[in-house]
Amino acid sequence: DHFVKTVDGQTYVGPVWPGPSVFPDFTRAQTRDWWGGLYRAFHDQGVAGFWNDMNEPAVFVPSKTMPTNVVHRIDEPGFAPRTAIHAEIHNVFGMQNSRATYEGLLTIAPDERPFVLTRASYAGGQRYAATWTGDNSPTWAHLTLSTSMTLN
Repeated sequence: DHFVKTVDGQTYVGPVWPGPSVFPDFTRAQTRDWWGGLYRAFHDQGVAGFWNDMNEPAVFVPSKTMPTNVVHRIDEPGFAPRTAIHAEIHNVFGMQNSRATYEGLLTIAPDERPFVLTRASYAGGQRYAATWTGDNSPTWAHLTLSTSMTLN
């Protein structure tokens, strides 16, 4: 029960490059804990860094993201549990993804500094990951865009 829901309570499934995909609800502390634990096998094999990609979240529909009415079930220590639609959560989704990865890696290896790279974040996200500007081309237009993206 870790995934974002539709308005009628079903797990939201969206089209992404590997095919139909579900999306963790990173507004829930228990989901972030579950997600962070998924890195143990990779860490135990010697993987030293992780790259969260497509976490705007990117979905292959005309809007390029989840529908704005998809439901997140906020359950965070220190806050009253509540639901919120994706229109409210969209901008923090990528940061909470990075947070889940970062905190999971700290739990797995508390004496190691996690390395997380992300494509999407929000104010405060630098605590959890370095941000890259996404797929780009060697063009003047993309160089111009990268300046403002990096500053933001």
